[in-house]
Amino acid sequence: MRQLSDLKIGCTACGATHQDSNIPDIANKVQIVKEAGVFDYIDRRPPDEEFRALLKASEKYDLPVLSCGWFYTRGRDDALFEQNIHKAPLLGSALHMYRPTVWCEGRSGALGLRRTPDDNRLRPVPGALGQEA
Repeated sequence: MRQLSDLKIGCTACGATHQDSNIPDIANKVQIVKEAGVFDYIDRRPPDEEFRALLKASEKYDLPVLSCGWFYTRGRDDALFEQNIHKAPLLGSALHMYRPTVWCEGRSGALGLRRTPDDNRLRPVPGALGQEA
């Protein structure tokens, strides 16, 4: 059985800021998360132009990027998903969160997962994540 000490606590890079304006670059975000002293890793799926800076900052501050993810629309973002899956291990990610969205009439909406009462299985449900459709 796993122990509570096995649980890793992370922070998304988007959450690493001190204010809602003058947002720091990725190196400063990694430094903020590390210096908080309470996180084991940072979560980030960087855009191409930020990839090297995130890798360098992760190494400099000894803060791994153990998870990353993105919102994908199946059929539209398949190539992006493939690209991100191949880049994730280069950052040291142990998992990649696939956040599905549905595409209809030019708008994207979240596709949540809910437990069904009849068989207790997770089923996709259109609507905002965490809200009823």
